[in-house]
Amino acid sequence: MMLLPAAGLFVGCTDDPVLDVDPRDLAGKWVVENTQEYWRFRDGGTGVTWDESEDIYEEESNLRFEWTLDRDELTCVFRGANENQAVPKVYRIREISASAMKWENIYGQTTRLKKL
Repeated sequence: MMLLPAAGLFVGCTDDPVLDVDPRDLAGKWVVENTQEYWRFRDGGTGVTWDESEDIYEEESNLRFEWTLDRDELTCVFRGANENQAVPKVYRIREISASAMKWENIYGQTTRLKKL
């Protein structure tokens, strides 16, 4: 009988804490650790990503996106040549500071980024 109330305490504590990320903390240029993959988040909800290891630079990248932030859930929507084509990528920000960020995709893969 004593174990049942204690078991209920553990059930409610299984989820990771939700961060309240400030969009201003996201704005700027980031690089994925140990790569040449860059992400730029602009104020106003637009951005671009590129990979210099593939000889693609920011000004020539066609990987432009619109981003929204709901607490710790970052959604980047990439659009094709036709406006009706949209590919959303959703990340959960696990950690963020003035110099680093860690996010997790919907498959549980984590990525660490450094702010430049």
